[in-house]
Amino acid sequence: MTIARIGNVTGHSKSGYSNYRNDHFWLFNQSCVQFGAYPDNGQTIEMTPVDVLARALGALALHPRAGLHVANLQNPARIGQREWFDALSKLGLVAKAEAPGEWQLRLAGQDASSGLALLREFYTGDLSWHDTPVEQAGTIALLAQFDIDLTADYARLIDVYTCYLLGERFFTVKEAALAAT
Repeated sequence: MTIARIGNVTGHSKSGYSNYRNDHFWLFNQSCVQFGAYPDNGQTIEMTPVDVLARALGALALHPRAGLHVANLQNPARIGQREWFDALSKLGLVAKAEAPGEWQLRLAGQDASSGLALLREFYTGDLSWHDTPVEQAGTIALLAQFDIDLTADYARLIDVYTCYLLGERFFTVKEAALAAT
């Protein structure tokens, strides 16, 4: 039996297609762009494209192993929060670093159109961040036997996802222009 522990599942690596309207990661980013700021807490971002995850899950299901195993299925590479928002800014989706306490004050004034309107309580406490180490060596080695690599190129994904989300009007030019002022 294999227990699959998945990370932050994002859109398709080629089309960008995703469930962005019901995804905490994208709702958080939408709100940061709407606010023009993000909580600068040193967080790292991990994205695993859904098609890459599907291939990995398929390989694990088609090649069962005896005994109990845990497969940590997430992109082994991460991108820094500042690097993430700098990349978004270059594409017109501006959010500047802000002290977490100041950013939290913005939550009080948000309206129902904010991506975080339903998730506000999640961000009212301590926003300090510490990455949790994930042991993936065994999973990565096993998947390599099936020509599956969980590592994704963040620069390419950012372009693909941003293009898709702008096309879907999840991020709008108006939000990007307002955030830049």
